Amino acid sequence: MYKLITLLLPLLLGLVSGWFAHQYLNQPVKQFASPEKPLTRPISPTGQVTLTDMPTSEQVSVVNLLQRNAYLAAVEHYESLQALTDSTLMQQARVEILKHAQKLLKSHEFVSAIQLLQHFLQASYRDSDARILLADAYVGQQDYLTAIEQIYEARGVAIQPQILARITERSRSLVYKQAELYRKNGDNQSLLSLYQDMTQKEPDYATWFIELALAQLALDDQEAAQHSLLLVVSDPDVGQKARTLLLKLQQTASVHSETQPVTLITETPGVPLTRNGHSFLVEASLQNSNNIELLIDTGASMTILTPQVLQQRGIRYQDSGHSRVFSTANGAVRAPVYILESLTVGDWTLEQLEVGVLELNGLQGLLGMNFLSHFRFFIDQHESMLRLSPN
Repeated sequence: MYKLITLLLPLLLGLVSGWFAHQYLNQPVKQFASPEKPLTRPISPTGQVTLTDMPTSEQVSVVNLLQRNAYLAAVEHYESLQALTDSTLMQQARVEILKHAQKLLKSHEFVSAIQLLQHFLQASYRDSDARILLADAYVGQQDYLTAIEQIYEARGVAIQPQILARITERSRSLVYKQAELYRKNGDNQSLLSLYQDMTQKEPDYATWFIELALAQLALDDQEAAQHSLLLVVSDPDVGQKARTLLLKLQQTASVHSETQPVTLITETPGVPLTRNGHSFLVEASLQNSNNIELLIDTGASMTILTPQVLQQRGIRYQDSGHSRVFSTANGAVRAPVYILESLTVGDWTLEQLEVGVLELNGLQGLLGMNFLSHFRFFIDQHESMLRLSPN
């Protein structure tokens, strides 16, 4: 009996070991999710996977997030790199985001490109390269007006001359594309609005005033066309064309003077400007106080004065009771808004003008669009004059 047990025991142990190996050791090995595979977890209400949606082990590189179409998460990852002292990783992440946007544009995935670039520009507003790519995405959708707006946003933050030149060329070509669409559709009113906008965006580019005058003539507004042409009649590039069009208007006026009188305007006076780098200073007056110099800033929606200017004797103003956030070289600043009794530039005066009040490095103030938009204005760089006429 003892010998029988001794013989059967190894056999029994072998059977148990085999059963154990079959039940446990032959089970499929669990694998971690591959970074290249789409995430299966729920996504955020915006439709994008965010870093907070993913466990720490799944917070992978920007490249992998972009491959998953997790654009918001990729931008959040890029932003998280700002806390690092080494800016190389952040720059690498930026390059990957812009490369992916270019890839989307080449494959005509314009909606995805817009989504990615809009997220990125919220984190990096002053990135002109991203802004230009976003404009290209809108061009792909034939949305030229939005593309133009994006190009001019890029123009406002670009610094390097070669980039500015490229942006300027691009913006003007888009304007002509949009204008051609309006002409094909016979939409002269929209054409007029387009060039009214462009003369304010680029008040130093005389060609826009010629185009504006032609749009005004298409709507038979000869008096407005005269105002536009007289603003640029002295310009060396388009002055001859302006004079030719004015001569035709005068001839038309003489032919129709008995039945359809046309008021002829012979002069648009200018206000002298002082060059300040790439910008200009213009002299202004506030009631009976001494004159001040304001930097012309067509990118500023509101005129700005320093507290020191308002403290001068004779200046009458009142507190509006509210404040606004202003963009400055040092970032966003909240400042109070006051109401001036009047502000005069040249022969033109506006009353009850709102102004922001904050410190400006080396300046007395900025002349913004809440003054300038009341006029048709041209910055004559050749003669250093600000030429104003009624809207």
